[in-house]
Amino acid sequence: MGLYELQFKRDAFLSMMRARLNDIPLPIGEVPNFPGRWLDRLVCTAVEIRNRDEAPADANIPVGELALRATIEVHHTTYEDARQAGSLNRPATAVATLHLWFAFSATRASLSILPRIAEIDGTSLDGPDLLVEPVIVPWPGDLTVTGAALLADGNLVVIRLATSAGTSLSGPVVDRTGGADWAQFLRSDLLVEQVVSGLADQMRAMVAAEPEKFRLEVSPSGSWMWPIGPAVAVSGVIERKDACLTTDASVTLSVSVDFEPQPAQGTALAKMRISWDVSGWDSAVCSLQTFLAGMGVVHIPFVGPILAGLGSALGWSSHLAVPMLFEAEAAKKVKSAEPQDDDTRKVAEGDDFVEWQRTLSLRPRSRAVPLTVQSANVDFEGLTSRGSLRVAQSLRELMGFISSPTWHTSANCRTRQVTQDYYPASVTLQHTTPVPLRLLPPLVQTDPNDAWTPRIVETPTGVEITVPGSTRVGTHLALWVHTTSGLRWIDLGTVPAKPPTLTPVEIAAALADCFVLQEPNFGKRYEWQYDPPPDEYGLKHVREWSFAGQGLGSSSAIDLVAVGLNGRERALGRVEAVDGHFSFQVLTAADEELELRTDRVGHSGLLMGQRWITPWARVPIASGPASVTVSDGLIEVQAHNDEKLLADFTGRILTAYDAPAEKRPPSDDGKRSLSLFRTHRAGPTTVAAVDGDDLIIGRAGPLRTIGNLNPPQ
Repeated sequence: MGLYELQFKRDAFLSMMRARLNDIPLPIGEVPNFPGRWLDRLVCTAVEIRNRDEAPADANIPVGELALRATIEVHHTTYEDARQAGSLNRPATAVATLHLWFAFSATRASLSILPRIAEIDGTSLDGPDLLVEPVIVPWPGDLTVTGAALLADGNLVVIRLATSAGTSLSGPVVDRTGGADWAQFLRSDLLVEQVVSGLADQMRAMVAAEPEKFRLEVSPSGSWMWPIGPAVAVSGVIERKDACLTTDASVTLSVSVDFEPQPAQGTALAKMRISWDVSGWDSAVCSLQTFLAGMGVVHIPFVGPILAGLGSALGWSSHLAVPMLFEAEAAKKVKSAEPQDDDTRKVAEGDDFVEWQRTLSLRPRSRAVPLTVQSANVDFEGLTSRGSLRVAQSLRELMGFISSPTWHTSANCRTRQVTQDYYPASVTLQHTTPVPLRLLPPLVQTDPNDAWTPRIVETPTGVEITVPGSTRVGTHLALWVHTTSGLRWIDLGTVPAKPPTLTPVEIAAALADCFVLQEPNFGKRYEWQYDPPPDEYGLKHVREWSFAGQGLGSSSAIDLVAVGLNGRERALGRVEAVDGHFSFQVLTAADEELELRTDRVGHSGLLMGQRWITPWARVPIASGPASVTVSDGLIEVQAHNDEKLLADFTGRILTAYDAPAEKRPPSDDGKRSLSLFRTHRAGPTTVAAVDGDDLIIGRAGPLRTIGNLNPPQ
């Protein structure tokens, strides 16, 4: 009979929907029914909840689904407008009005927002021309959902989930927000159900493994202990056949979980007490040695105090192994068990019990929406938390970094050779938000058409467009680019002619610095440009530096040095230039500047980006991480010893842990309690990065970019 309910105030819900629509990248390049007009941006100005009978007949919105209508400004432009705006500038646009109808539904499988029908300036659209892709959010795989309902009741929008058959979803709505933007309600029967089903699964697994030895004598059952206290109490009995000669022994295994909300931290303190009682035991007849010889060692893997279902609702994902024997040996084994979760710790033990404690997040699972807990309470109905919803109504913009075509004279101090190197033009495009930028058909078109052939390479954050080095001299390198942030015209300059062959005097001048320098040249020291974020998650902020440059020469290198207070230095590594180009990202401490040292006097161009990272997890890797890849919400770490590790965004290693025990994060540290880290999930600003021998996971701040810096002198 378990019931989960998530409530939103209507205005907060509609604001969240509007922000979601404004954050969706453009799905197509050309505006439907507007030949020769190209999308620049979509701006959602309003989202409304409407009656189903107000929707067009073709919308086909079923009973039980919410009808939503969004009003969207469709900004569209032309190639000529984009050219007239200038390189990389947003073009002038005309605006059409799009009314888009959605069906918002909740099913046993997922939460979905499906565009049904649209009208743009009086013209109906359907199929692939709806301009907005469907959004389908499946429920967590470890949560059993037997039914779901979506309700609009007065000033509330309510999502209800049933986790067992027979749970009614049609009861009256009780406003639990208490003036907040949202509320999450876990009814007491849901809490009880999850503990009962979890304990039953583990006891049945024990019997199935050795049916000749064990029998489930009494299936687990439980209750919500209010008004005695905000706790779940569950017990079951398992029998060991012929445990002592011809005598059976039964163990009553009891589990209780009580909750203490801590809204200031956005968590609840949960205590799990495991106790046991043995019957049918006659120590005068049956010695402990005889008992152990006939029984052996039995393990009951007790997966968390509340197991998968409540773990889905509250973020409890620990796996606590509890080996079980009988009598004194049982106490010894249970009390010596070590939790497999950094945030779970033992707080008490006795002859026939052991007690564990950890913190649970009171926030609903949400990667895209920042939900803050303001208050929480436990009563006879269950556990309720509520809080604020912060939605930034900001529009995504396109950023571009142009490298013009140029010839550069490079001196190799190792070989005493001077070369004239050509660096073709290129442009790197990305969004001002973490959403990756992509190209849309027809991708790119040169201006004039077919004047040259662009080369396109996708990057994790966007695309890089380069000009082939064989493009003929004098070609004007201009093009239109269709991106998920609209149409842009880009001017990369003109392919220059090769300069005259160097004279002996010019060669000698280029090599002059090679004969003067006895040590690597001290390049420019770069200073941090802005203050850190005001909040922390128990770990110190770190600085992320991003550099891209050219003109170093084919065999030059850059030494990266962090310079801290009082001039202390810390070597970070070396970057080798490839065809005179280089790019890298590196982290330093919050009080360290970055210095680049090279065997070159300078370089011809440099782009620098800076952003703060606020870590919530720092995971030491013994052999050091060589690379980090993020996919499907998990982090794959390739260590220097070729071992692969898998971690989630809380910093928990899911496969082999490569760090020695003494270097692992502490399980109970007030300054950096992992209970805070567990409340974070991957969102649009979540990053995973390498800092020395550590994997860092946290929130990235905005990227500040400085371009065309002077060469270091």
